[in-house]
Amino acid sequence: MNEDEKNLAEYKEACAEERLNAGLLFGQMTVYLVAMGGLLQIAASKPTLWVLPLLGMFVSLAFFVIGERCGDFAHAARERAKNIEPLLGFALYTSAPKAKIPWATRINATRIVFVGGFTGWLITGLLHWLPCLFTYQN
Repeated sequence: MNEDEKNLAEYKEACAEERLNAGLLFGQMTVYLVAMGGLLQIAASKPTLWVLPLLGMFVSLAFFVIGERCGDFAHAARERAKNIEPLLGFALYTSAPKAKIPWATRINATRIVFVGGFTGWLITGLLHWLPCLFTYQN
């Protein structure tokens, strides 16, 4: 295998990895939203379960970390593909249009959802736990 064939194989692998991680990110978002919907359903039917906000915060934090790692791998694969493109005479990633809003990315969108979910469960927990703390009697 000559150098061009190796670069082409690595380029194809990097592109496939980037697409895989992009798809995984939205798959994770789907599973997260389903999990949050289930927790909200339980919270609506059993509002006295004090552990639900903790569980919601834990799930939100776990999915945030998973999303960050997935985004890291997607960015690394994209950067590798960009580095190989000049060697092959390609311009798929290097000529991609710039975002109209630089911070409006798929990673930031998922961050907003996960942080929003965490914040919502934190507020729910505080609203549930604080009255219990102030009314606790020996």
